[in-house]
Amino acid sequence: GRARMGLGGRGRVGAGPQGWVAASCYVRFRPEGKLKITQSGSLQLAMATESPVGKLEDEVTCSICLEYFKAPVSIHCGHNFCQACIDQCWGESETNFSCPQCRETAQQRNCKPNRELGRIAEIAKQLSLRVAAGEEGRVCDLYEEDLKFFCEEDRKLIGLIYRDPLRKIANVTLDPDTAHELLTLSEDGKTVSWGGWHVLPHNPKRFNLAPCVLGCEGFISGRHYWEVEVGDGGDWWAVGVARESVRREEWIRCDPEEGIWALSLHTNQDFAFTCPLTLSWSPKRIRVSLDYEGGQVAFFDANSWASIFTFPLASFAGERIFPFFWVHGDDSQLRLYP
Repeated sequence: GRARMGLGGRGRVGAGPQGWVAASCYVRFRPEGKLKITQSGSLQLAMATESPVGKLEDEVTCSICLEYFKAPVSIHCGHNFCQACIDQCWGESETNFSCPQCRETAQQRNCKPNRELGRIAEIAKQLSLRVAAGEEGRVCDLYEEDLKFFCEEDRKLIGLIYRDPLRKIANVTLDPDTAHELLTLSEDGKTVSWGGWHVLPHNPKRFNLAPCVLGCEGFISGRHYWEVEVGDGGDWWAVGVARESVRREEWIRCDPEEGIWALSLHTNQDFAFTCPLTLSWSPKRIRVSLDYEGGQVAFFDANSWASIFTFPLASFAGERIFPFFWVHGDDSQLRLYP
């Protein structure tokens, strides 16, 4: 069946042995089946972070499928998506067409082909293939050569794209100074598990009641992502991001009002945040994606690239944002990948 997302209010988590929940609900995604990682997708992860091709590539990627745009269309708010992706996202709706990125709603379906963006996406794809083939030194020459085929407006657009920040793979490690006393961290700082009682020195950064730990590095700008192996999950876990000012001395809830944007799995069906999720599959590895300036936190199945949930228009209020992890109960463990 379709993955679905309950909207609004508190309530019982959807049917099944495990309940997926998120702290607030703004978007509904209904993925049909699983997405495949294509050659272009693999190249996207392998691109050098400072490469001009990488910067261009980052801006010609559909935020739904995470692939190069295919037959891109502009919708009512001006955001762009693959035609097939937005059709799948909206399904058979006849009204209230909501943008998956900014949540602006229109009463009528409005999709205009964006052929210029499609051509730019094709250039980015070809350049990335050349880079992968070992032609990094010729990228700028190739870029200028390909621009000869574009009109002045296209060249201006690509110039702007080149100056945009690039989403970066974050090498996240766990901060032992923030870890609750009932959590055990691996020596490499990549794994957190429940169990054991550790007598630790007082630290104002440490979570005293909630079984949480933060990543060492926080972010105040840019777009970043990291992946977390959740396996079978255990009793209760959550992954996401948190403000630096999140409370440490008291019990906390995993929701934006607390400064936490997280996806959680809990075996107790009576426990729910404001948005229960029912998925038709059980992701084993979660990709957490943070767009600081865009105010967006998104979650994907890292193996299939299927979208799980997105928090748009988050309010970070200029604070540093940290990777966030919650582990509770027997057999509960999370591991950062790689």
